[in-house]
Amino acid sequence: MRITFVIPDLLWPRQAVADTLGNQPLPALESLLGLSRRSAALPSPIHHWQAAFALDLANPANPWAAAPLRRLGLGHADDGRTWLCADPVHLQLSQQHAAVADPVELHLDAEEARQLHAALAPVLAELGDLSLDGPHTWHLAPHVPPPAFPESLPLGESAVALLPAGEAARPWRRRLNEAQMILHDHPVNQARAAAGKPVINSLALWGAGVAPKAGRRPWTALWSDDPMLWGLSRRANIATRNLPARFETARGAICIHYDGLVVPTRLHDAIAWREALLRLESQWLAPALAHKAVDSIELLAWGEDGGVRLMLDAWQRRKFWRRPMSLPQFITP
Repeated sequence: MRITFVIPDLLWPRQAVADTLGNQPLPALESLLGLSRRSAALPSPIHHWQAAFALDLANPANPWAAAPLRRLGLGHADDGRTWLCADPVHLQLSQQHAAVADPVELHLDAEEARQLHAALAPVLAELGDLSLDGPHTWHLAPHVPPPAFPESLPLGESAVALLPAGEAARPWRRRLNEAQMILHDHPVNQARAAAGKPVINSLALWGAGVAPKAGRRPWTALWSDDPMLWGLSRRANIATRNLPARFETARGAICIHYDGLVVPTRLHDAIAWREALLRLESQWLAPALAHKAVDSIELLAWGEDGGVRLMLDAWQRRKFWRRPMSLPQFITP
């Protein structure tokens, strides 16, 4: 069994990691950091996936088409159309700006989503067809090429990042404003506000493009909770499943996408990040490192300043003179 761990947002700034972890031991992670062979710096996670699957990009100027890949992952066939993610979101107001909150924290149920979709689809009909593919996963097939939108959801960032710019974006901004006005007075939001729940006050458009083709099949299977990666794997005929609760043995080359650190990082929640790291250590890294069926472990991790690739195989384990290394020690100051 060969494992590739893909772990975005593991690498916080050194002092922030030291302050967050204190003296907390992480023996499995520290063994991987200290004993593994470190290779060249990684590109961004998006460029990593592009390279790993050797994607045939239909539009190099706007290459990361998360929306059609996510639709594939949710079971739709590829219709060759351009799609955007059009997710219902809560914009959290602060003194500085309105920030994009984690959509999952909305806990929007199917009936609430159905009512909101019914109210917004006619407003956005001028722009495209609004598809409800899950309470938190909406998509839009535009009638004309859309303006530039973010490649990924700008979680925790200013909502300004969601607004397209330029003359071509004018009808998009107008319709999005109208959608926000409808949401403001919608009975679903009134009921949610009365119940103390966050309201849905906008739609987030991002990830536009057509589904790329995959030229490589880098793994036998991919375990992830991200529907976009399920769609990417479908393009390469790779078996997918949700991330199990903890490490399990399997045959072949397995890619394990652990994204538990992403939301805490975007929302600057150090306590939640620490808890997610402890789960990574106890439920994934420690049992994988100890299991005899595991021939090698590749670890791909990212932070604000880039990513690293580590490889631990039988040859690296023989280097007895190497010692475990803590996460703050590993991170370049």
